[in-house]
Amino acid sequence: MKRRKRPRDVVALEESIISFFIEAGDLIGAPASVAAIYGIIFASPAPIGFAEIQDRLDISAGSLSQGLKTLKTIEAIKTAEAVSLSAVGGGNCDPKRRDFYIPNLEARKFVASWLDQKLEGQLDLGTKRLRGMLRQLPSEYSGTLVRGRLEHLENWHSKAYAMLPIVKGFLNAT
Repeated sequence: MKRRKRPRDVVALEESIISFFIEAGDLIGAPASVAAIYGIIFASPAPIGFAEIQDRLDISAGSLSQGLKTLKTIEAIKTAEAVSLSAVGGGNCDPKRRDFYIPNLEARKFVASWLDQKLEGQLDLGTKRLRGMLRQLPSEYSGTLVRGRLEHLENWHSKAYAMLPIVKGFLNAT
């Protein structure tokens, strides 16, 4: 993270926030760069633009673009037009990139989005893979410990899948 004429205590706070989101993101398999981008947007007291994010994190434009796209897709961030930001001190204005970003603090939305896009997809794939493994077991494994382990894993996988609608319902109710 670059300091660039910013107070040391501000940079230290940003680094702490970014670190927090990187660690939290690691638990759900989010790339560190995406978590860092969210962290810098979260830490910014005013909407922050592409160029300023790139400068503070010292990452490539491609990585930043992809990270912002991911964060928008899961509704973790919102965009604001640069023109409407002059009253709130909207940071550096890059004429090529006029969007500025703020965090979406309604965690329910991006947790639900993550459940839909990531977890449900992984569970679907896991179901297919487990069934495939059971089908490809050699006949001599029919009563073995390995078959029992796979069936046990399939049972737990089914339970996790069954919980998904309950968790989604809970998120929608709050």
